Formats: sequence, C-alpha cells, structure tokens
Amino acid sequence: MLLAACGRGASTTPSGETADSSVAFEAGGDGAADAGDAASARTDGGQRQDATADGSVEASADGGVDASPGVFVRGGQLVIDGTPTFLYGGDLHYFRVRDPSFDAQATQALWADSIAKMQAAHMNLVTTYFPWDYHAPAAGQWDFTGARDVGAFLTMACNAGMKVVAKPGPLITGEWPNGFGSFGAVPAWWKAANPGSLVLQSDGSTFTFSPTGDTTQAQPSFLDPAYLTAVGQWFDQIVPILVPFIQQRCIVGVQIDNETNLYWSARFGAVDYNPVALAQYSSFLAQRYTTVAALNAAYGSSYATFDDVTPPGAVPASAADNVPARDWYDAGEAYVLAYMQTIRSMLEQRGIHEPDVLFMANDSPFGSPTAKVLVHDGTIKDQVGLGVLDLYPKQYPTNSDISDYPFQADYATKLYAEEDLLYTKDVGSSFAYAAELQGGFYDFPLGVTPPVSPEATDQLLAKSIGHGLKGGSFYIVRGGLNADGSSYDYQAAIGLDGTLRPRYAVMQKWGAFLETYGSALEDADEVEDPIAIVQDGAYAVPQAGTNDDLQAMYIAEYNALFGWLINAGLNPHVVDARLVSDLSAYQEVFFLAPELVDSTTAAKLTAFSAGGGTLVQMLDPGSMALDGTVSPEVQALAALFGATANGEYTWPGVGLCSGSANQTLAGSTGTVDSYWYETYWTPADPLAIVDMVERTEPLGTNGRTMAFETSAGGGGTRAFLGTYVASLLDTNGYYEADVDEMTLKTGLALHLASLAGVSPTVSAQNPLEEAWARKGRGPSAPAFVFVVNDHAAGTLHVSIGALAPLGLDAATSYTVTEGLTATMMSTQTGAQLLAGGVDIALAQYGTAVLVLSPM
Repeated sequence: MLLAACGRGASTTPSGETADSSVAFEAGGDGAADAGDAASARTDGGQRQDATADGSVEASADGGVDASPGVFVRGGQLVIDGTPTFLYGGDLHYFRVRDPSFDAQATQALWADSIAKMQAAHMNLVTTYFPWDYHAPAAGQWDFTGARDVGAFLTMACNAGMKVVAKPGPLITGEWPNGFGSFGAVPAWWKAANPGSLVLQSDGSTFTFSPTGDTTQAQPSFLDPAYLTAVGQWFDQIVPILVPFIQQRCIVGVQIDNETNLYWSARFGAVDYNPVALAQYSSFLAQRYTTVAALNAAYGSSYATFDDVTPPGAVPASAADNVPARDWYDAGEAYVLAYMQTIRSMLEQRGIHEPDVLFMANDSPFGSPTAKVLVHDGTIKDQVGLGVLDLYPKQYPTNSDISDYPFQADYATKLYAEEDLLYTKDVGSSFAYAAELQGGFYDFPLGVTPPVSPEATDQLLAKSIGHGLKGGSFYIVRGGLNADGSSYDYQAAIGLDGTLRPRYAVMQKWGAFLETYGSALEDADEVEDPIAIVQDGAYAVPQAGTNDDLQAMYIAEYNALFGWLINAGLNPHVVDARLVSDLSAYQEVFFLAPELVDSTTAAKLTAFSAGGGTLVQMLDPGSMALDGTVSPEVQALAALFGATANGEYTWPGVGLCSGSANQTLAGSTGTVDSYWYETYWTPADPLAIVDMVERTEPLGTNGRTMAFETSAGGGGTRAFLGTYVASLLDTNGYYEADVDEMTLKTGLALHLASLAGVSPTVSAQNPLEEAWARKGRGPSAPAFVFVVNDHAAGTLHVSIGALAPLGLDAATSYTVTEGLTATMMSTQTGAQLLAGGVDIALAQYGTAVLVLSPM
C-alpha cells in the first residue's frame, strides 16, 4: 500500500520562500516572531545544562554525575537528583481503572493491584492523565473524593517507589470520555455554555471531533479568552494536588497539554477559523511580511489590510495556491506554539517549575492518510518542553501483519533525539523519550480492532531502545472503563479484571533487561555509520504542482528510506536540514527531492558535494524552490547531476505509482519494483555509470536511464535515482517482500555506500533481518547489538565489520550474553568477533540484544 497519490497535480506541500517556516511566540503573547536559525531556538527558559566549553557535562568532584537536585537531561542521560534513571512503565488511568459503581475501596484496590503488577514487570514509572471533566461535574463543583481521589492514587504510587509523569491537560487525546471518536476532557457543560469559544470550520459551522457528527465533541479554540480562564480554574484545583508530589521528587515529569496539533483534523477546511484564531493568523502574516504590499507581491493579490486576507479552505489546487497554503499551515503551528507556551506559563504561575520536574511536549510522528493535518515538528514543540514520542506502528484492522509502519519507531526515535537538542542544549549527546509506546489499540466501531501482537510490542521496544530511546511509557498497561461505562480494553497487558495477557510477559522480559542494563543504556550512544538521511521539514505542508503527496512522503517515505538502508546493514544518522549549518560531518548524504527543494537546504547539499562528500539524491534533481520559482540555489543543486528529463513511464492503469525496473549493477542485476516517479533522465556526463534502467514491456529489455552515478564537474561523486525503490518498506507489504528482490535493493544501497568508502559496522546477513549497535562510553562499558528477525524462524548471522566504533579491541576477551533471556552464549576476543561474528536463533518476528562485555 502506497500512501502517496501519484500523478501531476496530486496534493502535496507548499511554501512561500518569503520567510522562515519556524515561528516563535513569546509565552502568553499573541504576536509572532521569526525563529531565524532554528538551531538556536529556545536559548533561555529551557533545561538548565551545566556544560563545559566543549559541550561535555560537568562531573562531580569524585568523577560521578553532578548531583544537583532536580530533573535534567545531561550528557545524554535523564538524571534525577544526581542519579541516571531509565524510566520504564505505563499509563495507568486511575479514572478508568475503577469499580463500575465508583466504590472507593474497590477502586483503590484495583489501583494497588495494578501498581503491584507493574512492579512485578520491573517497571518504575506510572503515567496518567488528570481529566478535567472527571472532576468537574458542573459549573463551580469539584470532586476529588472516593474513586476520584487523585491524592490517594499518587500517594499509593509514590509509596511504592514509583516515579510519575503527570498529564493535567487541559486537553486529552485519549479516546476520553466515551471511547473512539471522543476527545476530552473539557467539560461538556462548559462547551454548551460557551458556543462562541469553539472551533469553527471554514464554512462557519462548528467543528466536531466526532466522525459521526456528535455535537458534544465540539472543541475550544486554543487561545479563546473564556477557555483560558476556565483552564486557569482547572489548574487552580489540580496543580496544588500535584505540587507536594513534585517536591518529594515523585512526580518527575509534567506534560504540557497532550498531542496538541489542532485536534488531528484537516488544517484546510476544518480547523481553526474561529475569530480568535483568525486574528492570530492576521498577526502572523503581519510579522512574516511586515507590509501588505509584500504579501500582495507574494500572493498576486490586492488586499488592503492583513485582516482582509482570506485563509485557504482547501488544500492547494495549483501552484499559485502554494504560498498562501504554507502561510496558513505555519500560522496553525504558531497558534499551537502560542497556546502551549501559555499553558506552560499558567503551570509555572501556579508553582510547577523546571528543574523540579521536566516539562514534556508529546506528539506522534505521523499524520492522516486522508486529511492534511499539522504533523509533528520538533522546532515547534521543543520550544516548550522536551519533544517526546508517541509510537503506534500498528493501526489498521485490515491485515494481520505485525506492523503497518515497520520502521516508524526506528526512524522517529532518531529524529526526535536530533530535534530534542533544541530543548536540552545537551551538546554532543543524544536523548529520546517515549510518552506513549503502543500497548495495544482501541476498538473502532462494530468492534473492529487492529491486531497488536505481543511480537509487535517486542519489536517496538527493540527498535526504539536500540535506536537510542532512554525512557518510555506504554499506553496503556491496564484496561478500564470509559466515563459512560463502556469498555476501554485496548488489548492492554493487564485486563480490567487483573488477567495477565501475553503482552505482559514481553513487558516483564524487557523490564528485567532494563533493570540490569538500564543505567548502561542511559550512558550508551547509538553506533551510526558516517552517512545521513537529510529530512526537509518543508515537505510537511501540502503543495500542488509536483508529482507527489509531500505530506505522505514526510510522514512515511523517510521511514522507508531508513528501512532500505538498515536492511542493507547501514545505520544512518537522521538530520533535520534546518538544524545544521553544514553536512561536513558525514561522508555520504541521502536526500529525497520531490521537484521542490528549500533553497537553504539546496545550498547545504551543494556545499557538501563541493567539499568532496558523496550525495545520493532521489526522485528529481531539483526543479523549483518553495515558492515555485527556480532559485539560484536550486539551479546549482540540479546542475550537480546534469540530468535532462527524457519521457515518462508507461505503466498501465490510472494512479499507479509503481512498476518494474532493471537494475544493472555488476553482480547485482535483475528486476526490482520502482515507485513514485514517472520521468526518465539522460545524464549529460558521457562517463556516467548507469545503475538502473527502464524495463520495457512486454519483453522486459533495458530501456531509458533511471539512475546513474557521475563525478563530472568536480566535487564528490553524485548518484541520482530518478525513482525510488523503498516505498514498500513503510507498509505492511514489507513482511511479504520478495527476498530475492530485496537482496537486489540492498545490494544497490551497499553499492551506493561504497562510493563513499562506507561499509556496515554491524549487519545481519540477509534482507528482512536487521542488526545495529549501541556503545557504552567508558572503557569497561558493554556494547549492545540489537537484532530483529522479520521473516521465518531461523538462525541469523550477525557480522562485526569494525571494532573501534563499538569500543572493542582485538586482544580483549568479551562475554557474549543474550540480554533479554540472560543467556551466556560465548566468550570471544575482539579479533574472533571481527572474523566470525555471532549466530543467534530467533523465532519469526523475534528480537535479541547481544551484550558484549569486556572480561
């Protein structure tokens, strides 16, 4: 299944190049200001980092971690009062895990039973929302007694030695209060009494979150004054309950709102056209353009004032709509930012501060296949709190495969860690945390539910922890009841009746592993090869006039690109183009260029190539800048490849965006599936090496050029793939992929890496097998090799391509232990590991963590 809509004119991502796409607001303010260089965002008010001039973290006098009181991210570790801590636990909803009749004693017994079972799974963390409407039955009435006794719940968790991450809202994207299609927890009575405070759609009608049109699921506009006043009244009740537990350092994290992104609904047409939001839009335009004349020049319009500008009500239909569409999208991001900064300020005014807790801002790394929503952008969320992950790689009930997004967890963990440096300022270190690890899934109507298997949970942990996760919480660990008494089972590891389900054993196994190795993993970095995937945030915004659905590419195809490389044994860095001044740290860069390229990004890629780096660009050489013009920077990028368009694919059918191509590499020749683009290319370089050609029908003979390598004009070698071979790897179809074809594709990836002199540091032997590593920092620290098997049961061979990146040396002996089962496998010298690798037997979809410890 391809998320993209193929064919020219398909909905994609816009952009006016008139200003930066990242916009910063002052907390509580209503005006926008350009963020400028996103890499320098949030220079104050964030995490306090006591770093030396070279970016390293200060150590205490005895050489340990600085024991300053508070909760910090330092040196790539979560440090709580001087102790590095790997938080591992789950969402336990006190408001759902309750007696059906709200009996206090029975409810509190359920809480105690849940916490005991979490501890038996080696968990040390409880996470929970605090639903406003659950405690506010009517205007002026508050209830924190009996089954609603928050203080009793927190006391129980804290007395058990658990840490807590608190999520006081005010908004909750947790299928609350009544399951699928509902959203909370703003009280229904408040919304009914304040219709003017609710989100309006572009046609003037009241927006509802419900797919069935339930009017009780109308929602407030974020910066509406009456709404913010009501939020303040809620915080006046809940914050004084939380503060004593913060002072005890039991509550160690506070989440600012929840998945704040304009209600997961279409930015174009649905959210938000309330007068308050439109006033913010006008202010945004005024700060972006300064004068109406400048806006009119960009739009080709004749507005008299910024207030007269009509926001788009639909995704752009032509390239002429792209600049206004980008402005409307970016204004939505700015509205979210201003709101979240206001919420943080309100919490601080009531006594919650860093470093007493760590502020978090969570979101999911995906969007909607049908509606163009605001998608996660670390340059926005990381201005407010640590941007933390919500990972749900299994979402569709239409298949029984283990995942619908096989490499979402891998790629997103790396991306969030990259972007979180904006908040932590933890120079030279990497930290990622998951607010929500998929612990099941909710029921769709008629009881249709995506099947989330225990193996899916096992792989989710291997992929996220393996790629740098240093803490996380399952959503959810125990099933419960919605406000209306309906079931919220969620396929949770613990049923409401206390039954332990197969997922519990998986969580328990990983909990035991983290109890043993969590501290070492906090102080371990991912071992990455000197190559990078460069992601461009410009693709998040729908754009007309290209061959692609750019938002689908942004949320899916980068994951697939990563999957292609890791299947070849290559573990790349993930780089947000906006957050680096240059790319000189890497030997090779992979970049998706769907015709449109941000001019600043184009300049960085061109400079990288001129400096001798190997540039692999896919889909297009670069046809236009964000505003649809051909900028000098984009022209310079395209000139690196010297490629002239030479006809289009003739695959039969309407809307197809895949077909067969012939790979022509020496030793790796055969037929592969190709995706996305419909254009052939002729290289200007007569010495260009052709890697892939058209497969002509019906005989399948070689036709026109699709991919080639060139070094003409100086600089590093460039490889241009006027197509894309990886799209299948971010769909459930990956698990049924033809192994022979995957071998050809991974052969292409390895060949491209060889152009830069790069070979895998750690790798599995075959496609549909992955192996990669994390390395401890000290001389006696272990190395961790993570292994995943995506095909039938068997013995996987893991190769070690180099010792130094893993912190190993040839002469030292190492114990090889399978950490998840605590099984001693062998003792080998570094030289033996380099020569022979390690064999490990794994079940289908199985995982392993090989712990290499010096003797």
